[in-house]
Amino acid sequence: MKFSRLFTICAIFCSMSAFVQAESENKLEANLATEAGYIDNFLFQDSNEQSTAYYMLSSNLALTSKTQHSAFDFEAQLTSHFFDKFENDDHSDFSLIPKYQFKFTQNQLISLSAFWHNSYTYRGTGLSIGEAENLSQGDEAEDVG
Repeated sequence: MKFSRLFTICAIFCSMSAFVQAESENKLEANLATEAGYIDNFLFQDSNEQSTAYYMLSSNLALTSKTQHSAFDFEAQLTSHFFDKFENDDHSDFSLIPKYQFKFTQNQLISLSAFWHNSYTYRGTGLSIGEAENLSQGDEAEDVG
């Protein structure tokens, strides 16, 4: 997979530059959140509304490492959704964003960045408005850059 090779290269450059420099600044942030609730009209229908309880688990991770000549940032977000009556619609959305910058001299630097985003569109929304019962699950979309 191209994304994993790029991430590996960024991680190697970052770790090599961190060993070369004696002074570095590292920062790690992590967040975890939960949510529970109730949805009255899960399939977004005008009649025959169906309800369900839902549960959500969300986590965020941010890592920053800076030295005199390099900087590495990594952000990751994962959100998982679970439904009592609509197990086919259980899903996870995630995004990964690594960034790396290396400064050779004052006027010469190299900068690399990438992203990987996976998202879910619920039945009855987007292109499936009014057709939620005809589908067994929503639609997944993935963006990579």
